[in-house]
Amino acid sequence: MELEEYIKDATDEAMSDYIKSEKYKEHKKQINDLLRNMRENLSSEKMILLNQLLDAISVCDGAFASEAYLQGVVEGIVLCKKKIRSV
Repeated sequence: MELEEYIKDATDEAMSDYIKSEKYKEHKKQINDLLRNMRENLSSEKMILLNQLLDAISVCDGAFASEAYLQGVVEGIVLCKKKIRSV
């Protein structure tokens, strides 16, 4: 198993408390309310475009977050190894 696979598993586990938090739930509710209101006024063609846009944003944001987390872990490992070697 590659380091990245371990990191992704750790991310899911590490973020589970946040996902269960009231803060996160309230934020998601606000977004869902806004989307519901917007969808009520859209034609079916515009709704398809909106869904495609939201999917693209989710994929992009997810990839960014994963890459940022991975880079942070890799940099942390490198710094840790440097510190151990200099001791």
